Amino acid sequence: MSMHSGQMIRVYFHKLISSLLPDEIDHYYADGLFENLYNFLILGDVDSTNSTSLQNIINEYKKVVLYQANSSSNWKIFQTVVENLISFNYDEEKILNYLIFLDDFKNNRNEEQEIRRPTTRYNSMPAINGNGNHINNNNMNNGFRANSFTLGSKTLNELIQPYYYNNHSDQNNITDEEILKYLSFTLLGSTSNIFPFINNGEGIKLPLNTNYSISGLLFKILEPALLYRKLIAIIENNNKHQNYSKSQIKVAFFTELQNNYLKNYAKLINDLFSAENHLTIKIVYLSIYDEIIKLRFLHYLTMNAELPSNEFLSLLFKFSDHGDALIQKVAKNLFDKSVAPYYEVLFKWITSGELNRFFVELKADHQQQQQQILTIAHQNEGIINAHKFIKHRVPEFIPLQACQKIYQIGKTIIFLKNYCKELKFLNDFSQKNDFLIKNFKEMNLVQKKLTNLINLQHKEIINYFNFVIVKKFGLLEILQNLNNFLLMSKGDFINSIIEKSSHVLNKPSNSLTSHQLTRILQDSIYDSTVKNFPKSTLNSLDARVLEIGGNSSTSSWDVFTLDYRINMPLSIILNNKDNESLKEYLRMFNFLFKLKRVQYLLHSNFNKKKTFREVNTYVKKLKLIKKNNKENFIIGEDDVKFAMVVNKFKKLNIINLNMLHFMNKITNFFNYEVIDKNFHKFIDLFSIKDEDNYQINSITENERNLKVLKQKLMPNKEFLSQINSQKDDDLPQPNIIKLEYNEFDIDELIENHKSYILSISRNKILNNKNLNSKGKVSNVFYIQQLNNLVHLIFKFVILFEEFYNNSLELLTVLNNKAFSNQSFEHEKAETDEYITMIGSKLGVLENNLYKDVLINFKGGLDFFVKDLISDDDLDLKYLGAMLDD
Repeated sequence: MSMHSGQMIRVYFHKLISSLLPDEIDHYYADGLFENLYNFLILGDVDSTNSTSLQNIINEYKKVVLYQANSSSNWKIFQTVVENLISFNYDEEKILNYLIFLDDFKNNRNEEQEIRRPTTRYNSMPAINGNGNHINNNNMNNGFRANSFTLGSKTLNELIQPYYYNNHSDQNNITDEEILKYLSFTLLGSTSNIFPFINNGEGIKLPLNTNYSISGLLFKILEPALLYRKLIAIIENNNKHQNYSKSQIKVAFFTELQNNYLKNYAKLINDLFSAENHLTIKIVYLSIYDEIIKLRFLHYLTMNAELPSNEFLSLLFKFSDHGDALIQKVAKNLFDKSVAPYYEVLFKWITSGELNRFFVELKADHQQQQQQILTIAHQNEGIINAHKFIKHRVPEFIPLQACQKIYQIGKTIIFLKNYCKELKFLNDFSQKNDFLIKNFKEMNLVQKKLTNLINLQHKEIINYFNFVIVKKFGLLEILQNLNNFLLMSKGDFINSIIEKSSHVLNKPSNSLTSHQLTRILQDSIYDSTVKNFPKSTLNSLDARVLEIGGNSSTSSWDVFTLDYRINMPLSIILNNKDNESLKEYLRMFNFLFKLKRVQYLLHSNFNKKKTFREVNTYVKKLKLIKKNNKENFIIGEDDVKFAMVVNKFKKLNIINLNMLHFMNKITNFFNYEVIDKNFHKFIDLFSIKDEDNYQINSITENERNLKVLKQKLMPNKEFLSQINSQKDDDLPQPNIIKLEYNEFDIDELIENHKSYILSISRNKILNNKNLNSKGKVSNVFYIQQLNNLVHLIFKFVILFEEFYNNSLELLTVLNNKAFSNQSFEHEKAETDEYITMIGSKLGVLENNLYKDVLINFKGGLDFFVKDLISDDDLDLKYLGAMLDD
């Protein structure tokens, strides 16, 4: 028995037996019955003369079907089929023709039928009663007949002719041989007279004189012809227009499609039709059935070839785990071939930082300068921020976390190579990983091993990056210096600058020179504790003027600022794109410098009380006269003026002291609650915390009087690391430097530092963008209220200074008048006139102080305190409580 005939006989025989068994029969019983009958009746493996064995099988079937299922018609058909098959003496051609006929007849006729025993000719199959009447008086209703071959004078062929063809005559009907003659050409995409391609190859026209049964089969057989022709056309069009020449992934896919699947399909068709075995249309269909499934799937993939490379690979990867084994095999092979160029790009990125388009690419504004960026690092400090991670391009076959690590590995390689010049480490790192990757290619890139490799690479390079950035370039020291100078942790240094620069910064900004600024900086350094700092730190300090439009009337105090130069590579991390971080530092310096200056001026005003007392000898004289001559002591007009000025100055000095207390509380709040708190919180990120050690005092009692830990009991991190490492014997362990601080990648450091400086410069009390920064009572931003209060204090300082100078002058004149003898009336008149003028000026100043400053300050302070106390932020509540005290 040939392979094709044997398979077809088994299929058709199984269908026949299954159709004769009732639905309620267990499928294990049905399979056993089929195997026994197949061995007896078809293969002849069992001695067919052993009637007892065959009879036992028939009796068993009769007992189940006739007595249990009560299906007498199926029992009679079964008897006839067994009898007919025994009579064929294992002739496979007769058996196959008989079974095919039964199957076709069953599928195409719904009338009741009676099948008779066929002869060796296909046209001599049992006759059919088309009207459903019994053929003879045998009691086998609707069953199989073993005898009569005709119905009246018609043969079986004549009887079925009307149901098989459009044309009822045999003369013009196309034969199977003619179909097979042209079928091979059609299946390979060539047109013919019998099966011409129509609609530009989108369809095939079938001849009208085709057997109805064969027509249905041809619809299935000719499907791969259309698919094959379409795929060939797509490949030719791609080659002509180079549609996917830029995508090596698509090139690999279409190469495998053409050289493997389409080529093997063509070979199968040629081998099938050139074989000497007896070939039928059904054999052709069974032979190419798997190819039909493949071509359908391949056509579906080509229709999705326009997808981005990562989505296309993800599509292949998804089908590589398909439930159909054939689809799974094809998809897995295509995925392995197509993903190879993708891995090449990925591996170049994680070994040398060489960039090509995948889920990492240069940002749009850097793409035109890609070559310069990659080769000349110092021309563009923003290269490390030029790369971006594109989440939607992450393929499904690589976990998102692994892709993020891949992104960081390549980015860190570029950083260490271009900015840190760590060429030896990178050379060793690249060589080691090149060797591992070559071995990976031989293992077809097992996904688990790939993920493990990425984890090990990421762990090693991030560890070395942190070692370089902290130990070699002193990241933590630079952060401390930024806090000391630009955020004014070194208060004595800032006070020294204010003191040393007063005579210079009181002038317009356009009069400042770089020499003057340098002199101010040097004098302030040597007059404060900063002089003990390392020389490299002091050399990084600079004083400059902000560019705010070049207005010549701008006060030098408003544009003066300190600058701290951060060298490469730390400038990339601490000063992100567009100098945003530096702008935030300068914004804070400008704000704090204004507070410090006002605080310094208030303190200076308070110290003027001592000078005022030293000049006031007249008061001392009055007290002495009053003490020695209480009865005859008479207070004159000048004495009243003198006492009034002294009292007013005392009141203003008390107000000055209160404002100084206010400014001290504000500056202390910013120094300790805003700057120091956030700075230590930021630095604590680097500290390795031992969460595994719990002291006895960590135990407390809950409301049920049960002893519990105050904090969570966390598992040992080292133990978890060993569990999660998924140690792979094929991969060497990374070279790790033991560090005394936590490790971060580049983006984490940039983001942590950005969050830190913004937590200070955009603190709730300083933010003028967020509506939550408005007071609940006044509905005005806190920073706006604070600026108004500081402005009023500064105005008070100016008026106080003028009041002090005029008061001092008035007291001096009164003092001189009291201790000098003015013999001429005109001299006395001039002195009195001058005293009156100064007194009037003091009255105007006093009125301005109370009306324009103190009343507004008190009202603004009340709203500010109420807003702070009513705020949900505990720090602001605390500040409000301090100011309300």
